[in-house]
Amino acid sequence: MTATTRVWSLHRFELRVIIWNTADVVLEETSVTGERMSDIYVKGWISGIDIPQSTDIHYRSDSRFGLSV
Repeated sequence: MTATTRVWSLHRFELRVIIWNTADVVLEETSVTGERMSDIYVKGWISGIDIPQSTDIHYRSDSRFGLSV
């Protein structure tokens, strides 16, 4: 029996995360028509890697939910 050596190669990859919705968002601003609104985005990072990433911004969301309908 012969010994074999297995060589592992490293591959770069990209992790993509989908945020389907948010809930209980605090509406901190008021529109010119008097409606409560807020710009919503989600920021996250992987534990041990201090490079935060952010989603795109849903400007002037007028509900407490960040749904893309």
